[in-house]
Amino acid sequence: MPSISERLLKYNDLKAMHHQEGLAMRTGDPVFSRNGEPAVVLARQANNDVLRADARPEQLREQFRHGYIKGLESSERKQFNAIMDSILEIDDVHEQLSALKGKIETFERQESPSPQGLRFARYLKSELFHLMQVNNIQPREYNIPYFEAIKS
Repeated sequence: MPSISERLLKYNDLKAMHHQEGLAMRTGDPVFSRNGEPAVVLARQANNDVLRADARPEQLREQFRHGYIKGLESSERKQFNAIMDSILEIDDVHEQLSALKGKIETFERQESPSPQGLRFARYLKSELFHLMQVNNIQPREYNIPYFEAIKS
């Protein structure tokens, strides 16, 4: 029997971020009960109908300190949190954005970028756009891949 902090949640009782049938839930993803309480997925039973979730506040703060982000594997989530922790230690917002843009470029501009690296860069781009929106900063450089393809 699960402890008070670990609950078994029926898949139908979850208010997932995306309302799709057969939505894939990974270990570490956020889930929400019908009354809006967040939890983190610890495991999924073999029949895919029941999730084991942890709703302890300290676990939620640790896992989702940079937002309720879905779709990252455990190692990717740790890497994402480490990058964002280092970015947020910088005091100046413009320097934060510059450092984050540099991290994104390292993933995108590798000699042979992997699909996982490019996907991870999209998560970092989302954080970049979020920081810009929160701080009311407009982009100064516009990267339009369609026109770059026409030039070459």
